[in-house]
Amino acid sequence: MRVERRPDADVSTAYGASSELRALIKNSIGVSVHVDVVEPDQTERSVGKMRRGIDERKHR
Repeated sequence: MRVERRPDADVSTAYGASSELRALIKNSIGVSVHVDVVEPDQTERSVGKMRRGIDERKHR
């Protein structure tokens, strides 16, 4: 999961929050995710409908 840090958040706080987000997702829906924190305005903005999520896990 790619998330942007808020412009007013310092980098160390944002990376600490990524660990908390990862734990909340795991506890809520039971799925482990990798959280990649990027700088503000580095992710593509959606126009219209949300893009489909793609499962990139390796198949067993």
